[in-house]
Amino acid sequence: MSKLRANQLTDKASTGAPTAPNGLVVTGVSTATSFSGSGANLTSLPSAQLTGAVPTTKGGTGLTSLGTAGQALKVNSSGNGLEYGSAGGLVKLASASLTGQNLSSIELDYFSTTYRVYKFFFDGLYFTGNSYPRIRMKKNADNSIQTGSQYSWHTGHPYMQNNGTKTQNVHGTQGGTNWHLHGDNVIHQYWSCAGELTFYNPMAGGTRKAIATWFTVGEESDTNQRNTHLGYGQCLQAEDYKGFQLYPHTNTIAAINYTLYGLAV
Repeated sequence: MSKLRANQLTDKASTGAPTAPNGLVVTGVSTATSFSGSGANLTSLPSAQLTGAVPTTKGGTGLTSLGTAGQALKVNSSGNGLEYGSAGGLVKLASASLTGQNLSSIELDYFSTTYRVYKFFFDGLYFTGNSYPRIRMKKNADNSIQTGSQYSWHTGHPYMQNNGTKTQNVHGTQGGTNWHLHGDNVIHQYWSCAGELTFYNPMAGGTRKAIATWFTVGEESDTNQRNTHLGYGQCLQAEDYKGFQLYPHTNTIAAINYTLYGLAV
């Protein structure tokens, strides 16, 4: 076997690199300042040694870094590349699981122009005595609760008694001082209430009247009546609202589990 020992290899004219028309077999480490040509047959490349962005045309993302927590990879608005952004769906803004309380109200002021729709889910709502759950809105202008006669609401109320009797009626008020979350039905101290509310664009720039819809369930033990309420509420004056207040008509809140979401679109 022949050996070639040299400090440098050049072409015949000493102006460029030599050619190897039949290829070269190299055993050991090869060091070069750069490589050119196809790398289709390269294998076992350690990912830690790869740098730069792989373009989308080559199956990559075209990005050199990760997004932030909760973001997703999506096509950009121009439709010509990828980017990290909101994954859409429900984004949790606040949550709590409270027991053994004596709260006059719960205020959540998470409304902004970031989301147009907000969902509030709750269960295990207990009062320290028989009471009615109420909702009032929190004004963005001065951070105060709207206590004026600015509320209109109505609920459809299907219910069934222990003897199987099924009935339905409608509750409602025009120009009241709150929304009746469970209509005019009392929630007994030892029975809980659960449901959900949807607030639509409460920070619309003061050009629209705030509206909400809701669904609640609860039982009146004194009448053995299982109640369901499908409700709609509107504020009679166009105004921006930064949040809302949940409170009992009488007594206080003893317990509740709740979560507030913003709907990302």
